[in-house]
Amino acid sequence: MKLKDFVTIESGKNTNRLSEKELANQYTNLDAMMDFFTMAKEIDDSSNIIAFDLYPKAGNYNARVISRKNSTKIITNQKMCKIIVDNKKISPYYLCYLLNEDNTVQRQKKLFTQGSFIERLRPSFLRNLDVKLPALPQQKLLGKIYVQSIYLNYLEKDLADKRLIQSKELLAQKIREGKTL
Repeated sequence: MKLKDFVTIESGKNTNRLSEKELANQYTNLDAMMDFFTMAKEIDDSSNIIAFDLYPKAGNYNARVISRKNSTKIITNQKMCKIIVDNKKISPYYLCYLLNEDNTVQRQKKLFTQGSFIERLRPSFLRNLDVKLPALPQQKLLGKIYVQSIYLNYLEKDLADKRLIQSKELLAQKIREGKTL
């Protein structure tokens, strides 16, 4: 089956063609990063919109469900597209898993970008992407497990970063006081 059987894909908007009001309502890179790491927070009441990066980067996740808070924002980045999912046919979270992790999809991406100096996917590539889908209840379960693991990893990293900052502050304080550890 082709992805176009389950989704509608819209390219990012050209900023030169937008009004000031529309420009003030842009979906930013920070929005995209936060949406990726916090997808699990809205899993039971999520939007059906995915933001997808058309320029894949090694070790970077390209697809994320846009949060309800950001669902009305305009994707102005021509390097990104909006994928609107038919929730009755495919889980948006499972689709994120497919686009980010699935080996079959990754092979198709590599074949499409092979020989390119700058790797760039096109919306037409996404529309014609071959996907195999399990039953919708299984998609929902697998998608939920996927985004919850991302969120837990995000929380663990955030906690580790906070501990590192505290350790550095404690060390600096001890040095200022002239105390040894």
